Amino acid sequence: MRAQCVRQRQSAQREIVSILRDNHHLRSSAEDDFSVRNLTELATAQQQGAQALVNSPAFARERNNGFELGAGIGSIVDDDAQ
Repeated sequence: MRAQCVRQRQSAQREIVSILRDNHHLRSSAEDDFSVRNLTELATAQQQGAQALVNSPAFARERNNGFELGAGIGSIVDDDAQ
């Protein structure tokens, strides 16, 4: 779904949530059994996940073994390449 401004996106997201809750037969007191995210939320979650990976001890070990994360993808770094 495409919305032009923040208010429209928020309104559209609320409407989608309402429709999904109705379709899933959820009571008003029940938690959602689904999630609705916009592209900004997805990008933020992806960035946080990548940062957690970079900060992990396992990544530090791999980096020392010639693996480096760059531009969102893993790549092999050849230290002997000229």
